[in-house]
Amino acid sequence: MKPSNPKKIFTNEKLALQDAELILLIDEFTFPALLYDPESKHIYCGNSHFIELSGMGNPELIHHSLDQLLSGGENALQIENRPYPLMLKTKAGALVSITGQIKNLSRKIGVSLLKLSLGGDKYESDVELELFEIINSIFADSVNGDVLNVLNTVSNEARNLFGDFPNAIYILEENMLTRQTSNELFPKKLPLSELDRINNLDLWFPGKRILCEIHRIGRKGGLSGLFTAPLISEKSRGLFISGIQSKNYFQDNQKRIEIFTKWVNQLFGLAIKISKISIEIEALIQQVSQLQKFPDLSKDLMLFLDSDDRIQYVSKSFLNLTGYSSFELLQKEIHDFLNEKALKSVLSPPIEERQMGWQDINLFDRDGKKYSMALIVDSVVTGNDINKILVFNDKTRIIDLERSITRMEKNASLGESIADFAHDARNPLNNISTGLQMLRKLYAQNEPLVEAVDRMQSDCIRMSDLLESVLAFSRQNSEGFTPIDLDALVKSVFRKFENKFSKASVRTSYSNTLASAIINGDLRSLERVFINLINNAIESMESTGGELALLLKRNPKNDAEIEVSIADTGPGIPREILEKIFEPYVTGKKTGTGLGLAIIKKIIDAHQGRIAIESFTSGTIFRIFLKEFMEDKS
Repeated sequence: MKPSNPKKIFTNEKLALQDAELILLIDEFTFPALLYDPESKHIYCGNSHFIELSGMGNPELIHHSLDQLLSGGENALQIENRPYPLMLKTKAGALVSITGQIKNLSRKIGVSLLKLSLGGDKYESDVELELFEIINSIFADSVNGDVLNVLNTVSNEARNLFGDFPNAIYILEENMLTRQTSNELFPKKLPLSELDRINNLDLWFPGKRILCEIHRIGRKGGLSGLFTAPLISEKSRGLFISGIQSKNYFQDNQKRIEIFTKWVNQLFGLAIKISKISIEIEALIQQVSQLQKFPDLSKDLMLFLDSDDRIQYVSKSFLNLTGYSSFELLQKEIHDFLNEKALKSVLSPPIEERQMGWQDINLFDRDGKKYSMALIVDSVVTGNDINKILVFNDKTRIIDLERSITRMEKNASLGESIADFAHDARNPLNNISTGLQMLRKLYAQNEPLVEAVDRMQSDCIRMSDLLESVLAFSRQNSEGFTPIDLDALVKSVFRKFENKFSKASVRTSYSNTLASAIINGDLRSLERVFINLINNAIESMESTGGELALLLKRNPKNDAEIEVSIADTGPGIPREILEKIFEPYVTGKKTGTGLGLAIIKKIIDAHQGRIAIESFTSGTIFRIFLKEFMEDKS
């Protein structure tokens, strides 16, 4: 198997055979040690003792092979546990006489351990090397924080190491020692006082005085010997118990037992600590997850930035409004997608110089649509980092409401003005009409002026009707409404335009799909609606001619409504006018006042109906929806 790149191994980007824990483990040894590839002799890393001895750090070691650092071992280092005399060349150039022993990690193919010693008492380090496989197996479970797996591994490895004798591991829970392993020879619970009697590694054998319940269990179980070792960590306490074959075995292997129990105690403490940290982290993750829901409950748009103005969190309301996905925004600089000078001026100054309070700003979605926002920025200092919280409040709805209020005030003012005008104009118009009637009587039927007088009289009547409809609208309420046959009303209006249709070369069609089309309303006001709409349609086609179609039907989306549609084939209405077509003083005509459609809208609203418009380059369709009159038969 080809060795992985040593640099990648050291930086944990691609540690060979997932051996990342080995780097941590060899640092716990009391002797200098190296991890290397047995084929290429490339060095993976060294522990702290080797770094101190050689003067080289790991970033330097990963570029070396064993042959570059050690002499005398070119044809050696082949057999495990055999001492080889070597010379180590330090970073300073000094040569140090050392002894090396190798351990091929059979469970970790492609990685070997080199133990180095300078002399003196080598026994303890030799035992550590001998126990390396066992220690590493326990360590792998410890770094995962799986306490129960650690204890089961310790129990299994103890039987392999000291013989297949009963053993047990207890952990302190609620002032009682509770057995964690499965051997039934030992009770499920032991009193806490057992720990007080066993402070250090202790041996019991038949004939020795019984000092605690554990010794009594050993005698009752017929064990030839039994040793106990307390497990003590910052987070917990426990007890390790194992049977052995004899007192002499313990004395011959005491160092091995001491080193094993020392490592068990250390790794037990590590597993407990990691387990507790994992639980705390999980609780924090859940807490953070819960806290993250609060910004999403708010309608405000929120962004959390780090000290480099990179987005760390974005609320759902921000994503919904702007159309971005979190993938597009997270870890990106805010300036990458918000090219807004006002935003830069808010974020750039230091905290002490930054303007506080809400500030107006424009926010653009991914399609370029602009939203008017109020922005407030706050800072959270974490260590040396300054994080920012941005809260955007959408002002678009407020602005729309303000415009609606202004429009309503305008309309109210318009209504009052029109009503006053209609009231004041009605009396002079009546006088003119009366005078025309008198003139009509003075002329004989064959007089040329009779026709002119009749036309003027007809115009006065039409103007009088118009003023009456305006006055009726200004004082309109549902109490004065009467049932109206829409079919008859529309046919009547159509007949009034027959000559005008012909002169403008407008072809017409009328269709009614309803058996009954009765609504409740004011006849003159509704007549004015259809006269204005049909007249507008004719004017849009008078230069080119065209078609006008009027249809009466039931609203397919609401059975309680009657829909009247008026469609023409004129040139359509410009988009900039279409968006505010029903506002007062808005018109596309050169001579228009811009009041016709505004009055129509008010009349339809007063009838609790709706009016909609669709316009294209090939024509315009007005749709009026009015509630069908349902006679109360009770």
